Amino acid sequence: MLCAHGLIMNGGVFHALDVLDEEQVKDAVEGYGFFGLASVSDLLAKATELLRSADDVDAQESLLDSEYEHIVPDDSFLFSVFERHYNARPSDFAG
Repeated sequence: MLCAHGLIMNGGVFHALDVLDEEQVKDAVEGYGFFGLASVSDLLAKATELLRSADDVDAQESLLDSEYEHIVPDDSFLFSVFERHYNARPSDFAG
């Protein structure tokens, strides 16, 4: 999740999907879901499908990037999501 987030914040959703391999994308999708960010998981799935099927993805790129930024505005948001999850379920993490 953090690797995907860094790539998205630096180059956009399609950039992240271009750089990450299939397993890393799957891990990112699962990571976002684990932390309760299913909307980002859905966004990445939609973007992956667009890259496979759409001829003109350029028009979609800025929409996807804006949608991601709306859900995850900055790094501190992810930190607060992690902190909230950790405080609610510390047993999910190695002790």
